[in-house]
Amino acid sequence: MDWFAEMPPELRVMIMGLISSHSTILRLIRASPTMLTQYIISKPSLLHDFLEDLDVSHYGSRDILQDALGIIHLEDCQFDRESASYYAGQWSLKRIPDPFREQDHTTILKLCRLFARIGMFIEDYINKASASAPPAAYLRLPQLAHVGHVDIARITLDDLNRSEKCRLFRAFVKYDISCRIHSPQLENLIESGQYTRIAQSSQVHPGSWDHEALHCVYEYLKGAYGSFFALCADSWRQEASELQKGRPLLYPDNLYFSADAHFADIIWPSQYRNAASYLPYLGFDLLAQLSTLVGRKQQTDEQLRSWFRSLSSEWTMTHWLLPDHFLIHDHGLGLEACDPKEGHRHQLLQRLSRDYFLQVKIYRQRAWAFFDDSRLFPDPATHFPTTDGIEEQQHAVRLQFCSCSIEVNRRRRRSRKWQDYWAGRSLDKPKDYCGDSEEQAKIEDDYGLVIPPFFNDPATEKLAAFWR
Repeated sequence: MDWFAEMPPELRVMIMGLISSHSTILRLIRASPTMLTQYIISKPSLLHDFLEDLDVSHYGSRDILQDALGIIHLEDCQFDRESASYYAGQWSLKRIPDPFREQDHTTILKLCRLFARIGMFIEDYINKASASAPPAAYLRLPQLAHVGHVDIARITLDDLNRSEKCRLFRAFVKYDISCRIHSPQLENLIESGQYTRIAQSSQVHPGSWDHEALHCVYEYLKGAYGSFFALCADSWRQEASELQKGRPLLYPDNLYFSADAHFADIIWPSQYRNAASYLPYLGFDLLAQLSTLVGRKQQTDEQLRSWFRSLSSEWTMTHWLLPDHFLIHDHGLGLEACDPKEGHRHQLLQRLSRDYFLQVKIYRQRAWAFFDDSRLFPDPATHFPTTDGIEEQQHAVRLQFCSCSIEVNRRRRRSRKWQDYWAGRSLDKPKDYCGDSEEQAKIEDDYGLVIPPFFNDPATEKLAAFWR
């Protein structure tokens, strides 16, 4: 029996309005046909109320809405010079028409999909960031839907307060629009003088919390891509049942999930470029397509490995990324002008060494810039290591191994084959990589295929060779 059928519509809408997490909403409407019908009818008003709720925060939601509209309209007009010039200019002035006032239902539905997908990325981030072992959590592929089972330990948007949600949505949406603004594709569509003005207006002050938040999103995206590299490299996934039998990861892998290291673990010829640092500058589109297709088993591990090989050997970064993108120039921490005077972030800021870049990256991977307190973290004293704690880990590795063998042993600890061998699950001693022994399988020429926007489902069942 569907108990929600007995409720008046106003009460059903009120219940859904109290839920911020789209994954929770999905479970609700799957369980109740009545709530599904109500959700379809009330989706625009629910999104409007959600944005209005964020607007109560001193951050405001108008910038979030304008950035989201910029993403949608720039995606729609990516091959239209006149429209691209108009919407980029309107975005820079924060004057894109409000679809709720204009009753633009097509754009509102796109906004609903956009915020639902961004919310899923945020939940994936905060669950990995707050895990007891973040490097192990980052090995998991991005989870963009949790409707098949209920994980009572999983953190959702409903566990966050208003200011935390606003910081996260603001940063994630701002990150994606920044990637679209600072792209050669848009630069080529717009008159150079106008583009320069728009690009300059999009810069975020390097001493602000907004700027630091964007770098946190970058670290999440880089780690998310790293999970696909780890899948291709057959890395050891540290399941709880195997932790006691396995040999623990070595510094710095036990503190920081390195996408670069897992990318290098795939067997590459020396001339291949490491794409780990550059893929995040494409925004969320490619990550959403990877997550969807691999999650649906529409790409085998070998197909994915072949795709990464082709990308790394053929992709020219300058065709997809402008050198003056402000996110590229990361010189560590710079929050002199915006140091919060109290609270969780202030306490963590006191522990941070602005010149210790590994520590800064660890904190960013663990979402340090977004939370008002430490309630979601297992033990803040150890979850956010001090410089002394990091250096102790480094010293311990140097005592255990000679300098010439440290990197080999780090790679072995990341390898599933070596962990299986040490645990007795395999009797065949693995061979260390000593050169490229695999031939690259050339992927098809997918001319005409582009990466679909992250707020839409992929239109094809294979990854696009977008760089060709």
